[in-house]
Amino acid sequence: MTDLPQLLTSHPAALLLAPVSVALLIGPRGARAPWRTAVDGPLLVGLGLAVALVCEVWLVGFLLPGGSTASDFGEYCEGIAELRGIPNSLPAHNRSRATAWVVAQLSRPLGVIGGLHAAAALGLGLTAACVGLCARVLHSRLAAVAAALSVGALVPLVLLSRTFSYYPLVTAGFAMAATGACLLGRSAHPLAYAAAGVGAGLALLADLRGLIFVLPVVGLGLLGLLRRPWPLAPVRALALALPLLWSHGVGPWAYPRRHAVSLERQADLPNFALILEHPHQTALQLRSADSAFLWGTSDLRELPLTLAYLRRFSALGPGSAGRQALHDDGYRSRVKPWLVPTGGALLIALFALRRQPWAALGLLAALAPWAANLRGAVQTQASEWRFLAVGAPGVAVLFGLAYAALATAWARGPTRGAGATGRLLLAAAPLPAILLGALPSPLGPVSPWKQVRLNGSSQVEKHLEGEDPRWPGCAAAIAEDRARGLIPPKRSRVGGP
Repeated sequence: MTDLPQLLTSHPAALLLAPVSVALLIGPRGARAPWRTAVDGPLLVGLGLAVALVCEVWLVGFLLPGGSTASDFGEYCEGIAELRGIPNSLPAHNRSRATAWVVAQLSRPLGVIGGLHAAAALGLGLTAACVGLCARVLHSRLAAVAAALSVGALVPLVLLSRTFSYYPLVTAGFAMAATGACLLGRSAHPLAYAAAGVGAGLALLADLRGLIFVLPVVGLGLLGLLRRPWPLAPVRALALALPLLWSHGVGPWAYPRRHAVSLERQADLPNFALILEHPHQTALQLRSADSAFLWGTSDLRELPLTLAYLRRFSALGPGSAGRQALHDDGYRSRVKPWLVPTGGALLIALFALRRQPWAALGLLAALAPWAANLRGAVQTQASEWRFLAVGAPGVAVLFGLAYAALATAWARGPTRGAGATGRLLLAAAPLPAILLGALPSPLGPVSPWKQVRLNGSSQVEKHLEGEDPRWPGCAAAIAEDRARGLIPPKRSRVGGP
């Protein structure tokens, strides 16, 4: 007979028991309070730091013991070397120089490996803070805490803490744009528009795929110009447009036309073999030539062509029988267990926002690009972890909203003072214990349904132990870091295997 702990950890659908238990515990008293920057700002910063630290120190050890994961490490390393001024470095063609610049600055004192590791922690912390902010503005502080801590329950996001690439920062940039949609759904204040514009601009500089996240923000922002007070509509429009104009001006540096790869070609590269398997591949290649989206240099009137190509490409599916098997295995083990709880959380969140149509619209606008990326990761990328990580923050937002909605149902009573703070602490108390594994839960690090990833450090070790002639700048940067004592000496092969 299955005991209760095993039952609770056997499937993610059991996670809804936690907020129900909390609701029974705290009764008809809620934990909602109006926004206060002096309280909510430090709360969100603290959540971001705490989640990044817990993932790095504790949670990732259950999934990636003693190692890291890196795909195309040489290309990332080469982009860092170029921006560090290493001679003979080659530009990273399909990566943003803006994202590479952040990692390059971190790598100056820390070295290439240390810089990538710090960037991973920074990206994961920013993602958790954005997830918490989105849940906070749409619901409550309890929702912010629950959503941010849910980041530590999602395998793709936990793995970001040891992902030595630009993906942690890219994921954070996209989360900033999506959070802008949440802000616009909650408030029509010009400051909300300015924050949304900054998030959208940074997402476009983080990676060209940020376009998918920015379009819902711009659409919701334009629709929000109809909200009262109408005299502020021009101010709102200007607050949203100015950060985007600044980002557009930086675009030619982030994506130089002479060597940058367009968004259409980026969609082709990981799936080149897949495209060749389809009889209409020539038409697809011609379509990608019709438009070449590069933020800052492309004609924005070609955006419909870009979007049409991306839509047609995403509809291709896995292709051959071998890729179909890989697709099915990834979907079954990494995605399917989350479908029921995520769908349930969506319904609960929308029900909680049923009397707030703008907030519900903001949530949907934020979720749409996250969902589109998850669908693309499943359909064309065999549910690889780094691609799932791009869309996983949306799941964390839904979990946070659902948890808070259930735990604070029929909320009445004061929303300020010691009573409200006590209710918040009481309702949030089970979450760290669940996350760390002290309480049995499907969100815990040892849940049997979670697939453990094998050590993925081989690419990093390959570049540390030997030079790859394709990436001369990377080899020079690693040699420079080794001379400064930032990387251990090469292993001696004399007298050994």
